[in-house]
Amino acid sequence: MNPFKNAFVRGMLFAQWAYWSTWGMCIWAQLYMPGGSVRTVLTLLPILPGVLIIATGIWQYRACDEYIRLRVLMAASVTAVITAVWTLTYSYLELVGLPRLSMIWVFNIGWTIFVLLMIKLILEGHEKQVI
Repeated sequence: MNPFKNAFVRGMLFAQWAYWSTWGMCIWAQLYMPGGSVRTVLTLLPILPGVLIIATGIWQYRACDEYIRLRVLMAASVTAVITAVWTLTYSYLELVGLPRLSMIWVFNIGWTIFVLLMIKLILEGHEKQVI
């Protein structure tokens, strides 16, 4: 069975594709465009697919049974713990000389961890025919 036929997988992949595409445009605008309204729009553009990712996650969460909801909460907990540990550690490393870290990195790394855990859950569920 093809996992891409699953609406959950397609929804999350589309949302992720939209986010990372607009994120690339944002980075490009920051590096190569002069200041102005077009640069501002390109910089703010990733917010829309970011909201789409959140909406897709809520849709997926509500459509799942209790076992999957528990696994999603576990993935969110693991993400929160990893993000808390590395941001706590890095906050003290900044005090001893490492460069300040933008919140965009906290956001992107946190989301990446969560999405990887969700993909793992979806693929495990696909193998077990849970989702």
